[in-house]
Amino acid sequence: MQYQLKAAIKWMKSNELTVNLSKTKCMTFGTHATVTKIGRLDLRVEDSQIEHVDKFKYLGMILDPLLSFKDHVSYVRSKVVPRLKMLDKLRHVLTKATKLTLFKTLITPLFDYGDILYEGLSQVDSSSLQKLQNSGLRRILNCDPWAHIIDMHQSLNLDELIVRRRKHLNSQVYKCIHELALTAICDIIKTRQPSHIMTTRSVAMEDLLIPRINLDVCRRNFKYKGPVQWQLLPANVKSAPSLATFKKYQNTLNADFFQ
Repeated sequence: MQYQLKAAIKWMKSNELTVNLSKTKCMTFGTHATVTKIGRLDLRVEDSQIEHVDKFKYLGMILDPLLSFKDHVSYVRSKVVPRLKMLDKLRHVLTKATKLTLFKTLITPLFDYGDILYEGLSQVDSSSLQKLQNSGLRRILNCDPWAHIIDMHQSLNLDELIVRRRKHLNSQVYKCIHELALTAICDIIKTRQPSHIMTTRSVAMEDLLIPRINLDVCRRNFKYKGPVQWQLLPANVKSAPSLATFKKYQNTLNADFFQ
């Protein structure tokens, strides 16, 4: 790895680029056994050692060695809670429509950002995020603490977070199939037949290739989870002519379908 790092530094210098060591970190990804076995890496740029970290914020997502996203969930909670408190102070002043707009504008994006990456959250972490959304809905509706969760979501026409994550996951697979995403992301999704003999419509209807996995942790990644969720969709949804129509068809499905 040190050899590859030197080659990268050499390329950067030849292109008049420099490495910002203050923002350059090192992290090992893998299973708990693998991360423990490898330990902390000693990588250097010339005479400076690259700091080895156990978590790192990259493009708004906090990554950890096991990709459990526990630290990211804690980060989302730290951002959502103050906004819920603000909403609580205004709950008796603003109308329901205004509070719902504030919730969708200030809080929902925090739940949605990068959610397909942690679609396989542990039950504990997934539940902790859902409880925050439930708390927000109670403030919007000014309802009692024992109000039924399903009734609150139906009243405001909102999905539970796990439903939203899986809808977003399906939409990303649709983009990959129809080449609406970056090429590097589209290449992750494979079909059972060579793509050069298939039309876009037949690809959408065709079974996607579900890779064989040896570890349960791999069941959480997009390459596996995406095709698995896609296969569950009805044929008329998968064959939608556009992304907007696909989302419309998907929204007609019962929430229980995504549980």
